[in-house]
Amino acid sequence: AKILIVISWAASFVVAFPLSVGNPNLQIPSRAPQCVFGYSTSPGYRAYVVVILLISFFIPFLVMLYSFMGILNTVRHNAVRIHSHPDSICLSQASKLGLMSLQRPFQMNIDMSFKTRAFTTILILFLVFIVCWAPFTTYSLIATFNSHFYYKHNFFEISTWLLWLCYLKSALNPLIYYWRIKKFHDACLDLMPRFFKFLPQLPGHTRRRIRPSAIYVCGEHRSVV
Repeated sequence: AKILIVISWAASFVVAFPLSVGNPNLQIPSRAPQCVFGYSTSPGYRAYVVVILLISFFIPFLVMLYSFMGILNTVRHNAVRIHSHPDSICLSQASKLGLMSLQRPFQMNIDMSFKTRAFTTILILFLVFIVCWAPFTTYSLIATFNSHFYYKHNFFEISTWLLWLCYLKSALNPLIYYWRIKKFHDACLDLMPRFFKFLPQLPGHTRRRIRPSAIYVCGEHRSVV
């Protein structure tokens, strides 16, 4: 994880450094924001914009989409395996705990709320990334190659709002973590002063539960989970 963080920061610095020294050069109208991409006939500038958009949106989008589909396939596979072989799965889980599992006559009802919540959290983050970054990426890509689109009277106003939408994504992430992840929620509450603790608590059913239909026997004592 540390290596990936260092690589991401290094790549961001390498990509942003040319713009900080004014290269590639872009003729911007007066009173126009200088934080958006515009039309240029320079092949170097166009290549630079394409590289930035690839690194900032398209490559992360493809990586997250591939990871998301992999998680979805894994969840489906585990759900089918659980419903097809409930007895064997319960025995395997009990053996990991060093306990003997006694099954009730009826089919056990397995609580999947924890995995479902984690999967939903990843989906929310993925959708927020697309909603916040896709408009600005598309707008910038069209403006770089289309002079008529770039010289519209409301181009800079719209592009500025779309850029703010990109910034909004970074502001929404901590709120999503607080809302969806209990450990992050509790850590934030520990760091907050007491008079700031007005946000709603997470519902109790989000806590992970051990299989309620299994009876575990340890020695001569029997306990129902």
